[in-house]
Amino acid sequence: MRAALDAALSPGLDVLEAVIAGEGSLADRIDASRWQLELPGIEPADAEKAVTAFLDSTEVLVERMTKQGRRTFDARAAVTRCAVAGEPDPPSGAVGVRCAIIDLVVRQVTPAVRPDDVLSGLRVVAGLEPPVPPRVTRLAQGTLTAQGEIVDPLDADRGDVGIGER
Repeated sequence: MRAALDAALSPGLDVLEAVIAGEGSLADRIDASRWQLELPGIEPADAEKAVTAFLDSTEVLVERMTKQGRRTFDARAAVTRCAVAGEPDPPSGAVGVRCAIIDLVVRQVTPAVRPDDVLSGLRVVAGLEPPVPPRVTRLAQGTLTAQGEIVDPLDADRGDVGIGER
């Protein structure tokens, strides 16, 4: 089955693993996402101060345009982890430019809190505003454990043998 899927894809895209999912939708199994926010032109110490102010706040109201119009909501409540991780090496390919990195874990809530909402929250509580657009990368999404880690939503469906190994 994995070979058939692999053959249907464009060159360079390969199926590494396939899992037969059990009951329930994938969307029902995903309750959090982990993001990396690269902030070129921001000193890590400045990002640390903004993150501390954000986390120390009980509520951080931000606005976003939705299909129903402009909406105000709390960006803080959905955030389970927000920490300055340091700088990439080299910083996003831009030699000599300082770049703070924020590691962010956000629960899936309604309305959805996106990384740009958290960045708006950092601007609200600490005036942090990157001089250039940030680079945002989703690193993982899945089930949030009690320890604050995100696990693959299909882990429960994996047996001892994957589809490609049968």
